[in-house]
Amino acid sequence: VQQIIIRAVQPARQREDQAAAIKAGKQSLKGKPTKQEQRKEAETLPLSRPQFLEVLLRAALVLDSRASVADAFKSFADRIITRRVMLPPLSPFPRGLTLVEGEYQDTLLARRKTIREAWERFGCSLNAFKAMAQLLKLCDRSFTAKHVQSIFALAKRPTPECRASRGRPGLSYEEFCEALTRLALVWRRTAP
Repeated sequence: VQQIIIRAVQPARQREDQAAAIKAGKQSLKGKPTKQEQRKEAETLPLSRPQFLEVLLRAALVLDSRASVADAFKSFADRIITRRVMLPPLSPFPRGLTLVEGEYQDTLLARRKTIREAWERFGCSLNAFKAMAQLLKLCDRSFTAKHVQSIFALAKRPTPECRASRGRPGLSYEEFCEALTRLALVWRRTAP
């Protein structure tokens, strides 16, 4: 999988680096970086959405090379992503659930003061949210700070790339309620 990611990322990164070097009109003082340095740098950078989709398609084709691309991707999504990755707390969360009458809304309303205080204290940043998970003693070998970071990222509403700006780093109250619900799923799963 690591080689698939490198193949997907490397050509685009090289084009971006060359364009940046041309704009700057400068060469690095050390000279040309080695292949190992280039690979290490490519591994540390985040994937763009098209690169991520390319990685998924390549992985699907590796696992089911005899099927067509569409069939291989569909079976990969059904067998791997849905059954192994998209499990609670990473499964999709129904948006607008707070507006629907029921047990979820009743619980949020009954505990709104406590949840509001927790949001004011722990919803302001990722580090504060991680601290809350550690205070709740949710983090162990099977559920680490990376899982908490994933829950934080999943709870944030996506913003279009054209409007990407330096917004607030924390969660809104609704996003915090969603993240808290995802943490509750982890607690319920690990509780005796």
